[in-house]
Amino acid sequence: MFSDFPTPLDLSVANVVPEKVLDRKMVKKGNAVHVQVLMQWSGLSEEAATWEDYEVLKRRYPGAPAWGHAGSS
Repeated sequence: MFSDFPTPLDLSVANVVPEKVLDRKMVKKGNAVHVQVLMQWSGLSEEAATWEDYEVLKRRYPGAPAWGHAGSS
């Protein structure tokens, strides 16, 4: 029996920002190792959390609440 995969979030359209890091893991891509984070997004439930590259998110959302910046949006 096959199960349906959840529909991925289109973060370019949604008005969301990284709210909280739920988990971390190391992932090998080619010859490099990258940190990925399980991200809870603002306004979405934990069930809608996604695995994202940490460095990509830090560059795209430098003032996000997930990084501990009080009062940021």
